Amino acid sequence: QVSDTDFAITPTMVQIATMLTDKAKRNITQNGLREIASLSQNAMQRKRNQDGLTTIDSTSSTQLGSAGASMTFGLVAAGASNVEGNSTEPGRPPIRFVAHSFQLKDIYDQFTAPVGTYDISSGSETFKVFQRGFRGMINNAESFANNDLTIDSASDDAKAGVFAKEGIVYVEELAPRMEVERKPRIGGGSDIVTHTDSHAYGIRQNNWVQEIISDATAPTS
Repeated sequence: QVSDTDFAITPTMVQIATMLTDKAKRNITQNGLREIASLSQNAMQRKRNQDGLTTIDSTSSTQLGSAGASMTFGLVAAGASNVEGNSTEPGRPPIRFVAHSFQLKDIYDQFTAPVGTYDISSGSETFKVFQRGFRGMINNAESFANNDLTIDSASDDAKAGVFAKEGIVYVEELAPRMEVERKPRIGGGSDIVTHTDSHAYGIRQNNWVQEIISDATAPTS
């Protein structure tokens, strides 16, 4: 017997309009013009990225970790196990782990703790992390650094996440586009460049998205 459930996702439109007068274009360098052109698109992409990261916090699944405590690979492993071992409907690989670089530094410290304590042969996992930083998998969860994750200004905590790829749904109502509007009577002539995007994220299955909260203070050693 097969039954399905509908859930609503409402896209939000985002626009950025930049006015550039002919006078400014005559007086600015080509490098400056290129920077202006890319800034709006970068801002749109960052907005989309941040919306996706916020989705992790919107899930009603159990929150792992605690505010003020360090991120550990045990928390990541627990999150991955909860996703794949869910009794109602197990989440399927690929499993992703997304965290801020400050949180990943705590995992780096865990992996490199043996350095200086006893001999670490070249080529070992600890040696690789010591050289290149932590990049890899924990309990079948592939790790990614994303520094668009918001750090709480009051407590220096951040909310990372472990989730099945199928757990988060992305809807693109409108592909990002750019239009140029000519305004000859403004500023002696000007162009208005408008970037438009419309998208939304949603949770398909709460148990497939595990939130991890931990300290995200800038490391000093």
